[in-house]
Amino acid sequence: MSVLLATRYADRVEMATDGGVWNYRGDLVGRRDKLRLAPTLPLAVSGVGDDESIDQICRWVQGATMGDTVDGAISYLERTLPMRPQISSPFHWTIVIAAISETHGPCLWKFRSLKESDISLPALKPHFGEYIAFCPELSTDELRSSGWSPSDFSAGLVARFDLMRTKIEDSLPDFLPGRKMPPGNYVGCHIDHAVVTATGAVLKRIHEWPDRMGQPIGRTL
Repeated sequence: MSVLLATRYADRVEMATDGGVWNYRGDLVGRRDKLRLAPTLPLAVSGVGDDESIDQICRWVQGATMGDTVDGAISYLERTLPMRPQISSPFHWTIVIAAISETHGPCLWKFRSLKESDISLPALKPHFGEYIAFCPELSTDELRSSGWSPSDFSAGLVARFDLMRTKIEDSLPDFLPGRKMPPGNYVGCHIDHAVVTATGAVLKRIHEWPDRMGQPIGRTL
C-alpha cells in the first residue's frame, strides 16, 4: 500500500505520495520516486499498487507527453494504455494523472490494471470529483487536528501523512495471487508534493522519515 492524494481546484491540481516499497512480509525494501512530471507539459502522474508496473506506466505516460499538448497526450494514452502488457500483471495497480487540459482546465484521470472480474479492457477515465484519496482512513477529528483545509492542499499535509503512518492496514490486496501482505504500517520514506498549473508542474520533497530498510515501518514509529 502507498498513499496517493490528489485534489483539483479551479486553477490547479495538487498531488502527494509517499516513497516506500515493501515485500510480501511487510518489510521496507526500497525507496522510490513515485510521482513524475511531464518534461514539457503541465502534467503529473503517480500510482498505487505494484511498484514495478507503476514505474513503467508512469515513464510511458511521461514519454507520451513529449512535443504534444495535454489533450493530445490524453487522447494518445486513451488508445495505447489498454494495450500495455503491464495491465495484465497479477499485481493490481491504479495510476492517476493530474493535468491542465487546454480544453477543460484542471483535470484528473484514472487508469487501472485488469481484474479477474473484467469482461473488457480497462479505459483511461476522467475523474469528475474534486479529489482522489488512496490512503489509510482518518477520522474527522484527526483531519481537523492535522490542520487540513479543503481550500489549501498543503495545510497539515505532513501531519496527515504522520497520522496515516500510525494506522494498521489489514485490508490489503494480494501481493501474489493467494498471498496477502500482513497487517502493518505501509506509509514510508518521504513525501513528494506536486503542484500543476497552466504554466507547468513543480515537484518538491517536503518531508523524509528515518525508516530502516529490511524492517516494518512500525518499528520506527
